[in-house]
Amino acid sequence: MGRSAHFTDQHFIAAAQAVIAEEGPGGLTIQKIAARAGATTGSVYHRFDSLDVIAATARLEAAESFQRDFAETLRAQAHQNLYAVVEAGALHTPAWSRRHLVRARVLLRQEAFEPDPAPLPEDLRRRAQKLERGLRALFLPLAQNFERGGRGERLQLLQFLLADMPLAAVKPHLKNGQKPPAFVDAVIRKSVQAFEKELLRESRK
Repeated sequence: MGRSAHFTDQHFIAAAQAVIAEEGPGGLTIQKIAARAGATTGSVYHRFDSLDVIAATARLEAAESFQRDFAETLRAQAHQNLYAVVEAGALHTPAWSRRHLVRARVLLRQEAFEPDPAPLPEDLRRRAQKLERGLRALFLPLAQNFERGGRGERLQLLQFLLADMPLAAVKPHLKNGQKPPAFVDAVIRKSVQAFEKELLRESRK
């Protein structure tokens, strides 16, 4: 019991993220988390009720970090034109991945997590709901500005530019445990600029 005080929740969350990043969700065990943190398995269980809880917490912490920094990126561009905001938002993914390589690899492996048959604790469910609400709050103002004339394909394009395309650009590098190289940013910029030119031409018709 006394040893548990030497470790915080964040020690074990970071250890779990490191294991997930390297081995995938299927490789995560309490023993590996404890070994990575330099603690006993009892110390892990002292702070987390189960492996499912610490795995969910590790995913949520990574997603919250991404969203928090993404919001800051968009706020910093608030007075720029829409396409400058979109470009900055798209470039956030490789920039954040370089700063937080382990967390980025955890999020990359999100699809590999098996659905948890047991309900998560209420505090984790609330965190997940807050994360979803926060994403909508960030996306909606951009979507309203991006959409013209009620054309739903524009909204799909916005999602592609801000999420799908940047993820596709960084994914091969994250899978290999590498930080996205600088040329990824150039590819993303060119992609956003190409769509901007196409939409401007379309608006003049």
